[in-house]
Amino acid sequence: MRGWFKSQGFTLLELLIAVAVFAVLSALAYGGLNSILLTSRYTREDAERLAALQLAMRYLQRDVEQAINRPIRDQYGDPQPALKSAEADSDQPLLSFTRAGWPNPAGQTRSELERVAYNFNQGKKELVRITWPKLDGAGQETAIKTTLLEGVNALKFRFMNEQGQWQAAWPPLQQSPTANPLPKALEVTLKAKPWGEISRFMVLPR
Repeated sequence: MRGWFKSQGFTLLELLIAVAVFAVLSALAYGGLNSILLTSRYTREDAERLAALQLAMRYLQRDVEQAINRPIRDQYGDPQPALKSAEADSDQPLLSFTRAGWPNPAGQTRSELERVAYNFNQGKKELVRITWPKLDGAGQETAIKTTLLEGVNALKFRFMNEQGQWQAAWPPLQQSPTANPLPKALEVTLKAKPWGEISRFMVLPR
């Protein structure tokens, strides 16, 4: 009887081998699970960045499609064109224009026109949308800034004139700043992680 019980047990070597096999299988299982979790996280982060990019472009396209040829006066009373661009190293937004269709769900007594701008914050690498509560006489201190997209490395615009020619700035230098039509179209090009350079062509209302 004592010999029978002895034959049913495990030796120390067998236990060590079993523990080692279990440890290897556990490590393999953990590695596979960790790989799945990392892939899921990266996929989710890429999807969130893509959604943010699409939303930023929708904002810009919606604004551009409602652009209107209505010049303004700045906080100093100087006339400004309905749509204007600025150099990247200036203190002005890269693109600013007047748009119609400003939603008014509260039924406030105000215009449905709105001044909108888009700029590139080089320090924070952000695409920023800027609005003002009124068209004429608004200063930078009243600007409302919203970050639309992070991880932006560059942003630039170019503009198509009536002859179908591309211009690097608007209004073109040969035209009066306040007596010019809107461009026929504009092209926005931005560099953003992880997609690199992205361009979008947008037609303005006629």
